[in-house]
Amino acid sequence: MNITYLIGNGFDINLGLKTSYHDFYEYYKEQPSNSEKITKFKNEIADNIALWSDLEEKFGEYCKNFKTFDEFDEVFADLYEKLETYIKEIDDNLIIDDTHSDMYLDYLRHPETFLLPEEIGKIRQALGSVEQLFINIHTFNYTSCLKHILGSLENTRITIKHIHGIINNTVIFGLNDLTQVDNEALRLDDDFANHLIKPTVNKEMKRGVNVKCINDLRQSSVICTFGLSFGNTDKMWWESIGNLLLNSTVTQYLIIFEKGEIFEGSTSKFKYLSKSKKIKDKFLSKTKLNYSQKARVKEQIFVAYNTGMFKPKQK
Repeated sequence: MNITYLIGNGFDINLGLKTSYHDFYEYYKEQPSNSEKITKFKNEIADNIALWSDLEEKFGEYCKNFKTFDEFDEVFADLYEKLETYIKEIDDNLIIDDTHSDMYLDYLRHPETFLLPEEIGKIRQALGSVEQLFINIHTFNYTSCLKHILGSLENTRITIKHIHGIINNTVIFGLNDLTQVDNEALRLDDDFANHLIKPTVNKEMKRGVNVKCINDLRQSSVICTFGLSFGNTDKMWWESIGNLLLNSTVTQYLIIFEKGEIFEGSTSKFKYLSKSKKIKDKFLSKTKLNYSQKARVKEQIFVAYNTGMFKPKQK
């Protein structure tokens, strides 16, 4: 049996790394530039910081300020270079205790640990013997954290794929598709898509990672997400998972690991159930499923909220 994990920036943040966009903005605003366009862009972020929680999506909107491809490229090149430099500095200074690889392996083999009783039974039946389990890890992050933690276990029924590339190799930053670009002239420019549309960049670079990852998802009995916000700039993945849950010949399950508000008191269990429903609805809203299809697929989605999954182990 196969299980696939989709890992987002929440994983790195969970390790204590300063990889949020807000952390990057603090660094970026201090980097000198003689360009008026770059300075204007930085000021736009600084003056509206609350609106820039998703750098990629907001940058697509900001593209309306560019009159030509060259203007876009000037700002994009600076942003891309500084983001790459910032993440590289974090990655070069990683101090992660890799002596707990077996603990992480146990997490990966037993995601059902954090679910409700009936859900636990369904996941265990779907996965079968954990000793025969193939684990695919698809990370949206640029850092090498997972390599540090699981490197000794990789290739022993565990594979790690970087959907958006990895630092010191290829970093892919941008949007899901051209509809997210607020500039008609740029949408019609082929060079633009080769810079900022992530599926196009992956295809043109012949990485083959999207096809491989979709195939992993298709062959998995269980799909887990951790540290993901289900942002619009990666919606091809949420749409793909929705279609797989709907159309798989054998029932597939999705487990969403999410952190948020801590509920206390005698009614906390009811608040958890309400929160769980909202998390499911948020994910399903990112798919192309209709109302009846969403109702059917919702029975295959479980939520693990505020769990101890992937608790950091650092020196």
